[in-house]
Amino acid sequence: MAIYNLKLKVKDAALSFEVFISYSHQDGELRQQLDVHLATLERQNKITAWHDRAVEAGQEWEYEIRKHLEAAHIILLLISPDFLASKHCYDQELQRAMEKHEARTAAVLPIILRPVYWNNTPFSKLQVLPKDGKAVTRWNNQDEAFVSIIEGIDKAIQNLPHSLHQKSFTNRLKVCQPRHNLPQPDYGKFIGREEEQLKIKEKLRPYPKSVHSVITIDGIGGIGKSALALEVSLSFLRNHENLLPEERFDAIVWTSAKRTSLKVGAGIVHRKQVFQTLDDICQTLAVVLQIENLSDSQKSSRLEIICQKLTQNRTLLIIDNLETVDDPAVIEFLQDLLPAPTKAIVTTRHRIDVAFPIRLRGMSWPDAELLIQQECEKKEVSLSKEHQHSLYKRTGGVPLATVWSIGQFGFGYPMNMILKRLGNHSGDLTKFCFQAAVDHIRGKAAYTLLLSLALCKDEADRDELGYIANLADNEWDRDDALVELDKLSLINKESGRFSLLPLTREYISYELENDFVFLMQLLFGLFFITLLEIYS
Repeated sequence: MAIYNLKLKVKDAALSFEVFISYSHQDGELRQQLDVHLATLERQNKITAWHDRAVEAGQEWEYEIRKHLEAAHIILLLISPDFLASKHCYDQELQRAMEKHEARTAAVLPIILRPVYWNNTPFSKLQVLPKDGKAVTRWNNQDEAFVSIIEGIDKAIQNLPHSLHQKSFTNRLKVCQPRHNLPQPDYGKFIGREEEQLKIKEKLRPYPKSVHSVITIDGIGGIGKSALALEVSLSFLRNHENLLPEERFDAIVWTSAKRTSLKVGAGIVHRKQVFQTLDDICQTLAVVLQIENLSDSQKSSRLEIICQKLTQNRTLLIIDNLETVDDPAVIEFLQDLLPAPTKAIVTTRHRIDVAFPIRLRGMSWPDAELLIQQECEKKEVSLSKEHQHSLYKRTGGVPLATVWSIGQFGFGYPMNMILKRLGNHSGDLTKFCFQAAVDHIRGKAAYTLLLSLALCKDEADRDELGYIANLADNEWDRDDALVELDKLSLINKESGRFSLLPLTREYISYELENDFVFLMQLLFGLFFITLLEIYS
């Protein structure tokens, strides 16, 4: 089954009509012949063709089909035995087409491609194409059949009810861009994360299609959380007109609590924190939602005013770098007070329990390779395939580390030195990515488990880590510590086994080499176990 969507333009009114064509993939060759004949109308600027192969990478094809079907003013049904036998074509698209026909929100034109018994079908009362309902394959000259079809489509456009002309014109007047304060992206063309983008967009759909109101994007510093949140937000802005009305956002509001950023030439740069409290978020919402005189209201009533406004506007709120915010009222707002139909995306290094989580890990090699090539073009440098693979292996596909390394290369540092410096415990990159999180757990069981995992060659399960960390007899502390490490994005967990990103391992290995207390405890434990084995 495949879909075509055609925009038919009326000469005198300059209106655009959406035409949705549903057919079975078994009839693909006949649909291609129809395509050729439609080219005449395209050259006359009456139509613009769209089909399922035009669905871009990262888009959900079922969603795209449903969206175009709902927007259609004309629906073409390419009828054949395979079409009528298809559960999707017959039970879903045909039924919905007839509902729109009965409601006079779309004109339905059945086109008989191949002989089939279609009496008593839902469309049997409609005028069919080509002429006299003779199947295309029964014509001695099939080109003549398609000419008859094109003439029928052209005539149908002229005979569309005035209500559909007016509806098309009115809808285009009504579609306006949402209010927003989104920052400019600094990443050039966004690369990768297709699966995560699809998942986030699915969770941002309105109730009851999605029951989630808050989505978190978590991971270590530099993994691309903010960039992903911004790209998703910008996609709603760019595609606003093409979205179903109920899935559009009236406003998109960006708030950031980011305190530092890593610049290639300047190192770790301190930034002015945009917000620190829930009241700061309310003030930003007031500006974008155009709520006047909010600052004149008493602080206790500002949140009530904001929530009332949010119930009237489908708003997407982005809270960037939540882990740097100390105000517990922000979490309470997200957990208990966020009003429908508002949705929120939260980026954080520390996973929170009030949302649907999206954990970011290192990029795959194909995506990382594209990022490396893009950054090399921006810096006007080139890297050998060997150096590209070495960079990926050392960074583990962390975007910031990749961009930072190529930036250093652009300044003239040799790549061998850059690769060596990636593991520098006191370097700006590793400080930016890990220092705050590691300092947070220093002296705790979680820190001991992290050192223990650095001792393992690749990955380990909880029993192995508990044994190394001398927590084998204290499963509660061990499991609590593993949960804390996971929340801090310091470890990756999959199928009950735990691992470290290459950059994390480098950083923790330095900690391990300089933690003499842990090393002595480890050596003593191994010595004690050896004695037991000798005398047992």
